Amino acid sequence: MENPTVDSTLRGLTDQIGRAWESQKATLDRALEEGRALTPEEKEQVERNDVDLEGLISERDRYAKRAEQIAASDKFRESIAPYVAPAREERRDPTDAEMLFQMVKGERRSMTSSFSSGYNVESRALQSEGGSAVATNFADMYNVYARTLNPTLQVARIWNTPTGNAMVFPRVTADAAGGGTITAENAGITLADSTISQVTLNSYKYASIQQVSTQLYRDSVGDLMQVLAETGGRQIGLSFGSAVTVGDGSGDPNGFITAGSAGWTATSGTAGGQQASDTFFGPLDVIELYHVLPVPWRAVGAWQMSNDALAKVRSFRDSGGMFLFDPGLIQDFQPRILGRPVYENPQLDAVASASNSIAYGDFSQYYIRQLPLRVDISNEFAWGSDAIALRIIYEGDGDLMHATAIRYLVSDDT
Repeated sequence: MENPTVDSTLRGLTDQIGRAWESQKATLDRALEEGRALTPEEKEQVERNDVDLEGLISERDRYAKRAEQIAASDKFRESIAPYVAPAREERRDPTDAEMLFQMVKGERRSMTSSFSSGYNVESRALQSEGGSAVATNFADMYNVYARTLNPTLQVARIWNTPTGNAMVFPRVTADAAGGGTITAENAGITLADSTISQVTLNSYKYASIQQVSTQLYRDSVGDLMQVLAETGGRQIGLSFGSAVTVGDGSGDPNGFITAGSAGWTATSGTAGGQQASDTFFGPLDVIELYHVLPVPWRAVGAWQMSNDALAKVRSFRDSGGMFLFDPGLIQDFQPRILGRPVYENPQLDAVASASNSIAYGDFSQYYIRQLPLRVDISNEFAWGSDAIALRIIYEGDGDLMHATAIRYLVSDDT
């Protein structure tokens, strides 16, 4: 293998030596033809040329030796090539940040960013040991902000899929009243009358367009990735969060409130679990909702509450005077009610008459399928304003796979 730098330098030095020698020879030949000795000026020039030629020849010889070493090395590599496995060229996909920079330079118009888990793998939200979300790429950074307005992403079972093809899952709509009983020899086996249907998860599109000036887009690329993820995550997180909470399943996800059922209805008066000062629901109503769920769901359940419902529950005490709410300062900084984690969901009802502001259950029975996040760029959308439009597209769906796994509280009408 030739070395272009060595070969080029060697040729250049050879040319310089040739030109210097021709100049030297011309001076000497001229004096010889004229039958005279060299003038003092010519003698001085010839001496300088001798020094220059000596240096050029020495440099040429050094590069010639280097060329011989390279040739010998190449010959050696050729001789052992049949016995050595060919080197594998290292190739890697560009990172999300590199792709975003390529979009800035006009080398790329779109990118996709996958969430951190594989196909058909349950993926709980990314967390560090301290409980804070850790973003490793654009999709995960987006997810950090989306989860703040859609806490179901933190507790649901997530299926990350490369395409939007329909996915069919079994759904238990009613638990068996019988079955699983002791059976005598040769006796008939009791039929388990669970009702099992099927649920299809599709891919509904949620999109956000953000417009920024060309100058800001060009000069702030270092921070732009986080800004895009934050604004897009919150905008789409709010819309998708509403769908997986109260969506009706018609052209959108079937929310857990829609797919679940009322577990407890608050009633006024101390007989219904409320004190005279309680409005809409009291501490015993929260406890009743907790115990309505069968043990399998109750033992692993989590709470979701609207902001004002959570504020109300923070002041509740049980009959022994102990607060129901635990801020989680001792364990893992995860707020808890009756020992189970609580998440604030802005899509649940505000506390009011006959509202659904509190839900409890096993949210891992709620399935969410999602596709890789897509980011597109257009410099034509707002061409007249010298602005660039950035579009984030999220596709997903969700439904509850066991009808009794999540229950909600219906507030009193007083």
